[in-house]
Amino acid sequence: MLEVIVLLLCAFMATMRENIADYNKVDACERNYNLEYGKKGTLACDIPRGFIGVFWYKENVTRPLISFTTDNDIQRSSYDVGDYDITPEGSLQINNVSLWHEANFRVRVVYPLQELGDFKNDMTVTVYVKPAQSHPLIDVCQDNNYCFVQVNRNFAFTCSVHGARPSVNLAWLWGNKYRVKHQSMRTNQDNYANGFSSVLSSIATVDGFLKTTSPLGVLACRYYSQYNMMEERESIVLFKNKASIHHMYIMEGDANIFTVNHQVELHCIDKAVTVTPSVEAVLWEKRKLSGESEILGHFALGRSATSNSNMEVTTNGSLILRHLQIDFDGEYLCMSKYSSKFAYRKYSVETYVPPSPNFPMIVSCPKYRNCVIDVKEPKGYLKCKLQGIRPEVQLEWIYAGVGLSPIEFTTLDPLVKKYEGGYDISLTAYYKILDGQGSQDITVACKARGSVSERFTNTSYVTLKYMTGEGNGIQKSSHVAVWLICLLTVMTFVI
Repeated sequence: MLEVIVLLLCAFMATMRENIADYNKVDACERNYNLEYGKKGTLACDIPRGFIGVFWYKENVTRPLISFTTDNDIQRSSYDVGDYDITPEGSLQINNVSLWHEANFRVRVVYPLQELGDFKNDMTVTVYVKPAQSHPLIDVCQDNNYCFVQVNRNFAFTCSVHGARPSVNLAWLWGNKYRVKHQSMRTNQDNYANGFSSVLSSIATVDGFLKTTSPLGVLACRYYSQYNMMEERESIVLFKNKASIHHMYIMEGDANIFTVNHQVELHCIDKAVTVTPSVEAVLWEKRKLSGESEILGHFALGRSATSNSNMEVTTNGSLILRHLQIDFDGEYLCMSKYSSKFAYRKYSVETYVPPSPNFPMIVSCPKYRNCVIDVKEPKGYLKCKLQGIRPEVQLEWIYAGVGLSPIEFTTLDPLVKKYEGGYDISLTAYYKILDGQGSQDITVACKARGSVSERFTNTSYVTLKYMTGEGNGIQKSSHVAVWLICLLTVMTFVI
């Protein structure tokens, strides 16, 4: 029995020696830990199993900061006010990291057999402080990570990051690629609210000018740090050179008429053009009647903004107009920048509003179209109208039959009523059936003509059932003959 116990003890000691040997091959803990201020931090260590105690120390203090034994007994020093905890695996947890925790720590692990000894690891904790902002701040963009401004050739922008520890480096880049030559950076010290230490502000300034041939410029302010300081690494400013000389304001544009409440996409770059690399910047403007331009939307380096929630600038530079309304009418101008080149395009946009009902209405017809009217005289008036159409169209009365027209029209001046949503148009015509025409059916039509006349039922018909004067006389004579015959019959019977 004694031999079995000795063998088991030897096996246990061999296993412990192997664990310690494995442990001594590599450090159980990292040499350096970077912890974020105000968060929970863990000094995670891969401690081999089998220990009977773990003791954590701070700096050169000989008394343990906190200790943990396998019977789940945790002992804290008198100056630990709940800052620390130990995990069952022996790692140290800092419940709320502060600048006071930026120090050297060491851990001592004790195993049950003295001859196996214990071991220590030393490590350094660095505390970094994130700024309150989520991105570098560009002065002209206020709190936004992207914005658009207009300049007169010369420009000067300032980018800053406040309340960081350690300080971050800032750099201005042309189009997210090349560092700007004329830029400067400085670092200032800020007082931090908790009073433990100081944090820093980094400020980068850039200035320069654009050539008159460059209508657009794109600058990115990017921060560099070994720590993940902010959600977004860079902020972007797109700026228009108001002194730029270009031909987009005098070039001819594509005329387009789109239906109200539909979605429209205006392309800044022709689909047939393959852009490599992708579009760097796009600016959409709308020309007002006064000659001034209204900025509608823009796109630069993957970010975009519009002045209207019903608009969107896509990554390929197109402008999407959702739920098209009549106030969208106007002249649209686009300029784009890609591969150090600039492109321009112009559109004339007009909104089409269909009439209601969707055809010219003939007033004499019960259902306003396609009816037959008896006429006894060879002359008279016909009237038709359109309601609520946009843009304005013209109405006309025409003969709708085959061959020479037996009727002629003299139209009065059309009545056009314009209001915010469209036009009400009416046209009255004086008709005259030409002499020598016998009784017949004459089909005429009210027809709409104009830029949008093919988008609705543009023609309505009416048939004039005309009886000539001779026909009427014959009919009257036959009536007289009938009465005479009846009278003679009665008289004969009486006699």
